[in-house]
Amino acid sequence: FGGTKDSGLEPFAQRFVAAGLDVFAFDYRGFGASGGQPRQSLSVRRQIGDYHAAVEAAKKLDGVDSGRIALWGASFSGGHVLRVAVERDDVGAVISLTPLTSGMAVSRYAMASRNMITSLRWTLTGVKSRIAVGRGGAPTMMPLVSPVGEAGALALEGAYESYTALAGPTWRNEIDSSIGLEVVGIRTAAAAKKLR
Repeated sequence: FGGTKDSGLEPFAQRFVAAGLDVFAFDYRGFGASGGQPRQSLSVRRQIGDYHAAVEAAKKLDGVDSGRIALWGASFSGGHVLRVAVERDDVGAVISLTPLTSGMAVSRYAMASRNMITSLRWTLTGVKSRIAVGRGGAPTMMPLVSPVGEAGALALEGAYESYTALAGPTWRNEIDSSIGLEVVGIRTAAAAKKLR
């Protein structure tokens, strides 16, 4: 999550194009080159909506066969493409790399990798941020990735190095601190079982 289309996705797009596919890459609203407020505030519901909007926009492009739409996503968006495919009749294929399918499992792992006080502090900060955004205010930001032992949404071994190595010009190392509240509710595995 928190990635932008200019952060390591171009080689994938080039391979798809070389294989004869049309590619429609986009940034979620509030991230990268896309508009939208608040910035860097992740909402699974909005991101799923962005995928639906992207499919509709791609289908209107000249030369695109609207009967042969494929979705591609990795990690967080890997889960999104599974959910979107279940919700649409016009998706013919899905490529989902290492999809996030259980927010609860990820949340348990994140809690176990931090000390309890840090976890509780960031959870409280996230709740306050969610309330502020709900009232039209600005979110409280935290680092998206950080070295192990430092505060960050992804403070896991290798995450900081991987993200920053791929970071494009529009990527920002910050995310709304309510991210944990958003992730815990993800239940993509149940949706994936409905794929035909």
